[in-house]
Amino acid sequence: MGAEQQEKLMRDQASLLAMMANPARLTILRLLLEEERSVGQLATQVGLSENATSMHLAKLRRGRVVTTNRKAQNIFYAAKSINVVVILNALDAISHNF
Repeated sequence: MGAEQQEKLMRDQASLLAMMANPARLTILRLLLEEERSVGQLATQVGLSENATSMHLAKLRRGRVVTTNRKAQNIFYAAKSINVVVILNALDAISHNF
């Protein structure tokens, strides 16, 4: 891998970590790994307003770690891939060593 490619990779990884570096977003991701949920369901479970939850979900969507699925007038969110599990498991393992 060339220096430019390595630099881009590091920027992308730093961006991903920055996007996830929020307790509410981490909680949302863990909930979405269990099953897809609506904004209202997530807001109740996380203890935030629907507006605040929507803002967190928008950031996670921009980071391409959650997907949406429209059912009638409701939008449901889900964790996008197994890679989210890998990242959260790695964070758990690192946290236990502190």
